[in-house]
Amino acid sequence: MNFKEFYYFDHPATRMMRVFTDPDYYSRKYDRLGGKPWIEASHDDGDRFEILVHHQLDTSGSKIPDLLRKRIGDRLGLRQREIWTRSTQNGHVHIDVANAPASADLALRLSDIPQGSQLLLEFNIEVSIPFVGSRVEKGIAGPITRHMHKDLQVTNDMAASYVSV
Repeated sequence: MNFKEFYYFDHPATRMMRVFTDPDYYSRKYDRLGGKPWIEASHDDGDRFEILVHHQLDTSGSKIPDLLRKRIGDRLGLRQREIWTRSTQNGHVHIDVANAPASADLALRLSDIPQGSQLLLEFNIEVSIPFVGSRVEKGIAGPITRHMHKDLQVTNDMAASYVSV
């Protein structure tokens, strides 16, 4: 199931790229969100930055469909591979969900706007459960979108401490 969202940052795109290409940002952000982060690998060749991070998401207060909640419980384990290209300010995120036949792919596009920067998120959620996968995808879209906005608000707050390059 495909979705499209915009998020607005108070900071210019150059500063946000500095944030998104800093391995420490991921540890600090998921720590703040209670996600118990663990960075498996990261690589930076100057233009292309890639990181593989494991973290958790508290789902106890989320309205996740019962069919999926039975499989994941109150803590959702996530394995996230994120890739950013500095020259284009584009990114890609692939997230695999532990203990559930679910994944998400996000295409990210960062651009400057007069008040800061804008992040376009185009994402696809896939749940591989025969006959009910599309209903589960619709059911988790709301909780995922709410979590993304919370995640990006923490990112916006953290960006204030970064210096633009």
